[in-house]
Amino acid sequence: MLNASSSVSCRLEGFLVAMAACQMMYSHGVAAFSRMLTIIYASKHIFRSNICLWSCIGFGWLFSIVIALPYLFLDGFTCSTSTTRTFLSYYTLFSVLL
Repeated sequence: MLNASSSVSCRLEGFLVAMAACQMMYSHGVAAFSRMLTIIYASKHIFRSNICLWSCIGFGWLFSIVIALPYLFLDGFTCSTSTTRTFLSYYTLFSVLL
């Protein structure tokens, strides 16, 4: 039972690290996309409102949480007992640099 709880905690740690990395990368994209909508559709009130801004921020949070979900189910780089899985290495590279 102790091994299962330590596995969950290291998986949670991997999830939080990956989510933070995704948040940092995708926040720039969300800010740029929101700004682009404001400039292109300047005559539309909805794109200049706070609702659009908060929707873009919420979508960025949701997207980064969904992208980081595999770290909760697979042993990743934070688990000391992890085997070398090539999927998670390539997934990390793809999801953070996307």
